[in-house]
Amino acid sequence: MNADRTYRPIPFTLEGTPAGPLLAIDLRPDCALRANSRCLIAMDPSLEITHAHDNTTPTSDIIIQSNKGSGQVYFVSKKQGTIIHVVTADDPLTVRQDALLVWTNHLKRSISPKNLPSMFDILGGGDVWLACSGQVITKEIASDLVVNAKHVLAYTGRLQARVLTLKGHENVIMYQFTGEGTIWLQTRGD
Repeated sequence: MNADRTYRPIPFTLEGTPAGPLLAIDLRPDCALRANSRCLIAMDPSLEITHAHDNTTPTSDIIIQSNKGSGQVYFVSKKQGTIIHVVTADDPLTVRQDALLVWTNHLKRSISPKNLPSMFDILGGGDVWLACSGQVITKEIASDLVVNAKHVLAYTGRLQARVLTLKGHENVIMYQFTGEGTIWLQTRGD
């Protein structure tokens, strides 16, 4: 946070590689990141890495921070697609569990109480980087929308979602969204 209590997003760059995007984050001394350790490639020696410990943490979560100054840290997605950056605010951000790549450590993560499989709620204001399969489609919703669950990457907390199953098609799960907000879709479902 700045002195005026506004959140200042973390500087980063995305570089395209034949294997997928490379995310380079310029970590400030006043900030810590939480990340999936399987996606960490390299980091400046001025940065420190520790294992994350809490009741919602998968064993692969790590915390990266600096006590000695700024430094860069590099991540790559394990998916063939792209990486998107979302700055969260007061509304919760609901994300696919397997899409969560890196986020500012002060954000709170909890299993989504909305009965949606493999989804997390991210609470608080900060930076979140998501890995997706294929390209990303961002839609602003002002009414209802029905989406194949495999293609849902994330959505804002102002949207309400419920699970639909198609009659005669047990393997096709759809989400029906109502309300106003933003939804991010991936073009290739996992």
